[in-house]
Amino acid sequence: MYCLKKLTTYCLFTFSYLSKNAISFFYILMIYLLISSVNVQAQTKSLDSLKRLSTHASIGNKVKLYNDISSQYFNYSLDSGLHYALKAADMAVKNKQYSQLATAYSYAGQYYYYLSNYKASIASFDKSYDAAVLAVDHSKTIHAINNVANVMIDQGKTQQAIDRYKKVVALAIQYQDKKNEAMGYNNLAYVYRSVGNYDTAATYLFKKIKIDESLHDKDGLANGFQQLGMIYLYKKDYKNAYLYLQQSHDFFVTLNNQRNIAVAKSLLGDYYFATGNKNEAVQQLKAAVAIADKMHDKRSLAIFQTTLARYSKDNKWYKDAVAAYKKSIELHEQIGLQKTLPNVYIGLGQTLLSLEQLEEAKTYLDKGLQMAQQQNLLAEQRDAYDGLTDYYIATANTPKALSSKQRFVVLKDSLLNESNNKIINDLNIKYETEKKEAAITLLNHQNYLQQTLLQKNKLQIFANELELEKKDLLVNNQALAISNQQLKIEKNNIQIKKNEADIKTKEQKISVLNLQNQLQKSDLQKKNLWLMLTLLFLTAVLLTTGLLYNRMKLKQKAKLQTEIIQQQDIAAKAVIQAEENERQRMSATLHDGLGQMLSVIKMNMQNIQDNIGQNVKAELVCNRTIALVDDSIKEMRSVSHQIMLPNNIMRVGLGNALKNLIEKIDSQKLRIQLNIEGVQNDIDQNMQLMLYRIFQESINNVIKHANATKLDVSVIQDDEMLHATVEDNGVGFDMDKIVHQNGIGLNNIKTRVQFLKGSLDMNSSPGKGTLLAIHIPLAVKNNI
Repeated sequence: MYCLKKLTTYCLFTFSYLSKNAISFFYILMIYLLISSVNVQAQTKSLDSLKRLSTHASIGNKVKLYNDISSQYFNYSLDSGLHYALKAADMAVKNKQYSQLATAYSYAGQYYYYLSNYKASIASFDKSYDAAVLAVDHSKTIHAINNVANVMIDQGKTQQAIDRYKKVVALAIQYQDKKNEAMGYNNLAYVYRSVGNYDTAATYLFKKIKIDESLHDKDGLANGFQQLGMIYLYKKDYKNAYLYLQQSHDFFVTLNNQRNIAVAKSLLGDYYFATGNKNEAVQQLKAAVAIADKMHDKRSLAIFQTTLARYSKDNKWYKDAVAAYKKSIELHEQIGLQKTLPNVYIGLGQTLLSLEQLEEAKTYLDKGLQMAQQQNLLAEQRDAYDGLTDYYIATANTPKALSSKQRFVVLKDSLLNESNNKIINDLNIKYETEKKEAAITLLNHQNYLQQTLLQKNKLQIFANELELEKKDLLVNNQALAISNQQLKIEKNNIQIKKNEADIKTKEQKISVLNLQNQLQKSDLQKKNLWLMLTLLFLTAVLLTTGLLYNRMKLKQKAKLQTEIIQQQDIAAKAVIQAEENERQRMSATLHDGLGQMLSVIKMNMQNIQDNIGQNVKAELVCNRTIALVDDSIKEMRSVSHQIMLPNNIMRVGLGNALKNLIEKIDSQKLRIQLNIEGVQNDIDQNMQLMLYRIFQESINNVIKHANATKLDVSVIQDDEMLHATVEDNGVGFDMDKIVHQNGIGLNNIKTRVQFLKGSLDMNSSPGKGTLLAIHIPLAVKNNI
């Protein structure tokens, strides 16, 4: 865990002030989100790959894989990272893998640290130290000592932390470990800067940066530049402050170090606030809070809350500032963060002074001063005495006001004296000079190499010249031979010219032949073209003929199907009409024949009843017989009326006819619920009759076979369709069996629905009732 993790503790409680030449927050945030999204996808793939490997790895390799998985979670899931670190530690203990054990406890300590469990964090780092000693791993031993010091800083144990950091530097020098030496210098610089000793802090920082540059360590340079930027910010050297803070931010974005990106943004926010760009300051702080919240980093959120309170106080939004400071105190106390708590108390006290809440302000100022003195925090002591001076002036306590003012001035001068500035500037100049001298040395070395190469090239040129002179002698010797051959060449040239004339003649003949060949090819291409066009034309004619023939066949087939459907409709209509005629004939027969006979029987029985006299038994039989005759007459009339229904429907309409039908059914045995919506009387009379017959048949089927106690009948008409459902809670039936055993009633229903060009859906199962759903298009009414 590098020192910048501790930098979060202090970066937001200093009274720093913001910049003018700011890069637009929008572009910074967009670039950051783009890089983050790409890296998150890459990390997710890496995690999935590591988890797959761990399922099949040997026990020895599993520990390392668990550590690798834990490190991958560091930027976006603290709880998951801690889980895998502890899992790796348990397995490493069992297998005595001390080096991996040191790594696992180190990761666990870091996760506990950011989860603000300082006790567990120190315990884990101590275990990491013990494991590193057993593994004889000097680097991990140094890191364990350094990490414990980091936690002590947050606990306010400044001197103990300094002692440990110096031990880190000593061990790193002993083992010639430059990277950890730079880490120790960085942490010492952090501590001395936090207590206001800027010259010592700068000395350590430049030592660290020099080592980081030799190692090409971008992460280390980013940490160093960030601390330098903060020192310049305290000194109000805004030009250098912005230069180093922006460099640090850019390095962390490149490295995708999420926590340090948040810290860098908060520090840039302080810079912008100090230089008057308050809107940009707020945007940078919001970006930092969003990252910390995503990481569940309570420690950073507490510090950022302090910064938000300070912004509100400096903007004179005192009530908002008080609420923010108290929220920050609550967060600090929850996680036991002591290092920055003095600054929060003092800031709250100063805000309460502005609200003239003097006694409460004095309480918080005293608390902050006491803690700052315990931790030797000079900047916080200065601010506390400044606030107490205002308090004593407000309460007319002049002696104490003068005493507080004197202490404030002494601390202010010690923090901002010229010698400190000179030392820091001299160190910066020395650092830049050393960089330039190194660059000059590199250029001189490159110049020496170029001169050596130039001398080598000159020697090569001289050797080449000697070789050329040698070749010239050979050329002169060959010149005579060449002159002798020139005569032969001239003779050969004459022969060649003669041959060339012959060749030209032959070429002319070849050209004529080629021309003739091209003419023949042209004729052949024309013939081929005409042949292709003829074939295409014949093909088109055949295709057109085939399409026309096929279209004619389809029209004939469609016409035949239409005629078949019409004949079927006519036949169905005739059958249904014949059925209705037969019903009317039967109704008339029942009414005129059987009805009159039953009436005569009743009349005769009444005459017999009148002549029985005192025979009680005969009178009882006669009364029963008359009652049966009455029931028979009623039943005959009911049947007659149902058969003679068309006139009734034409008179009252389908809806009312259905209501009359249902009212005649015994409601004690079967409760029927009828729902009619939108049904109009303008529906064709034949359609209404058929629909009535369908409902009549369906209800009769329920009464005869369903053994139901509840029946729901629904009829709904819209612009295009008439929808009807008949649903009971009866015994139901098996759909597979009923397909092969259709009764007369069900067939009558299907026939009428098909005649009306509608659809019939039926759903039933044993013990679960039956549902009939009928859908009739209203357009068919004009065709019935």
